[in-house]
Amino acid sequence: MEELWCIICISSVAKDLNIQEAEQMLKAARISRKERDITGLAVYADRNNLILIEGEKSAVRNDFDAARQHAGHYNIIKIYDKSLSTLFFQDYPLAVRSVSRDLKMFDDFTEPEQKKFFDEFLALNNSVSQVIREFIRNNS
Repeated sequence: MEELWCIICISSVAKDLNIQEAEQMLKAARISRKERDITGLAVYADRNNLILIEGEKSAVRNDFDAARQHAGHYNIIKIYDKSLSTLFFQDYPLAVRSVSRDLKMFDDFTEPEQKKFFDEFLALNNSVSQVIREFIRNNS
């Protein structure tokens, strides 16, 4: 098995998505990531996104390169690019945390057990959790 890797990037959304467009994009991304054994998290905050990609190093790098070419994003800035000892979101091809009211229906962390999982992840003392915490704090 190849080394586990994580890339976190932030970006701006090129246009506001309606609910159907967002649902289609999310479904396609989850299918694609599952096929490539990539997991991760997308945090939506109005027109700003944070995307965490985790998995085998080459797959993560390929997914990030594809994201950079995606017409729906601009101003993509990589803020984390390091190895991992464990996957944080191994049960989620693409988990979603929305701090925007208009996309709240896509939030995967609304049920008590899921909310507890996400809160425990945010409370971890590591750089990945810290980056996510700061993004949410600064965009809430």
